[in-house]
Amino acid sequence: MGNFASFAPLRLCGEWDLFGINMKYELDARRLFCPMPVIRTQDRVAQLQPGDLLEVVASDPGVINDIPAWCRINGHRVVETREENGDIIVLIEVGSGE
Repeated sequence: MGNFASFAPLRLCGEWDLFGINMKYELDARRLFCPMPVIRTQDRVAQLQPGDLLEVVASDPGVINDIPAWCRINGHRVVETREENGDIIVLIEVGSGE
């Protein structure tokens, strides 16, 4: 099947496509304010593969607009945005960056 060590997650949420290599990661951006949630998202996405999912959990309401705008510019897709227990959650599918 291959060497799984090369796919060591930064923080794995618990989902993994066993038929491929797409994984779901979580980024805790709570207590960070603009522009840090977007910068941390950018840094984390740079470490992931196209098709991987990144769930950004933030407390700054600005991420509702900022992260989707960053995704549009950089070729990623926002799968979902929601509020849960006072946190804003943005689920991103990593694009190829083309």
